[in-house]
Amino acid sequence: MLMKIAIPSDNGLFLCPKVSQATGFLVVSVELGEIVSQQWIPVTGNHSGEPFSRWSKALEGCETLLLERSDEVNPETLRQPGIRVIRTGETIITRAILEYLETSLSRETNQCCCP
Repeated sequence: MLMKIAIPSDNGLFLCPKVSQATGFLVVSVELGEIVSQQWIPVTGNHSGEPFSRWSKALEGCETLLLERSDEVNPETLRQPGIRVIRTGETIITRAILEYLETSLSRETNQCCCP
């Protein structure tokens, strides 16, 4: 199953400390725990108004929005139907994704009940 993760960034390498100031999003597609593609999507519009109106293209089809833990934004203001907001202590995007995937997979494994 293909999963898309949006990560706010200024350069595609590090998470942006404040999602509201990110110049774009790295959208990472993951399948079977492996990164299969990455796409840089720049933020359009200005910083006023509803954030999701500026981010709609980047977040289209994404299941997860991965934010830096120190970001002071209220995650409730970012929630959209079908998008889970996750915080990470990692600042390097590849490490943050791996941490998220490890946590997600272990959670799914722990919830699985097989006869």
